[in-house]
Amino acid sequence: MTVAKKKGKRNHITVAKKLAKFIAAMLFTSFLSLFVILFSAQDMTSYATLKSLSKETFLESASQINIFIEQSCKNSPRLEIPLQNERLSFECSEIKSAEMLFDKIFDKGYYRNFSCSLIECVKNPSALLSSIGTSSGNMLVSSFLWISALISVISGAILLLLLEKRIKGLGMSLIFVGINSVLLLFVKSAIPTTNIATIDSLINSIFSQMSWNFFLILATGIVLAAVGYCKGRNRPEKPRSVKILKGRRT
Repeated sequence: MTVAKKKGKRNHITVAKKLAKFIAAMLFTSFLSLFVILFSAQDMTSYATLKSLSKETFLESASQINIFIEQSCKNSPRLEIPLQNERLSFECSEIKSAEMLFDKIFDKGYYRNFSCSLIECVKNPSALLSSIGTSSGNMLVSSFLWISALISVISGAILLLLLEKRIKGLGMSLIFVGINSVLLLFVKSAIPTTNIATIDSLINSIFSQMSWNFFLILATGIVLAAVGYCKGRNRPEKPRSVKILKGRRT
């Protein structure tokens, strides 16, 4: 093989390696960001969190609700509550206070059966805030969560194999992902309030959780990049090879 062919082959390998490194880095940073977003959303929209946020708002009018329960149950053994084009019906003997009424209404709405496809459920806010959309075994968030986690791990492993300075390179990739913690502050400030306390509290909680998770990744990336940089500085340089030029005999 001639010198020109060998050089051309090396150039092709170098270009292919750079392209593979770029694709692996893009996949790693993109799907790791998606994983953090989905993980934060899943954690903050769990049954316990949603119920806690909703209950706080609902019980702000506890005195009026207690009066409503007392007056309604005087005339009927059942309490009728309109909810999203439906009428919920409860036995008055089961409802003694506003807190008990909230528990019944929340569980009814949360465990409601939505007969929708994956795409249809994503478009339906009620489905997203139900057991279909938020529980740990759901078909919406969890499926995307594990897919993003798997792609992040695979692309991250490939990226590490392709990087020459692995610690520093991984740190820089994590910093790129962690910068989202700053970007989320601008996104949050651009979202208008809904004037619905529960929804506004949920949005604030989700953004706070996401920002914190991205900040942890940013801090980890900075530490790794610093360690990799220091390690590279302290590494002794390899002695350069000295070429001996032979003079021509005349």
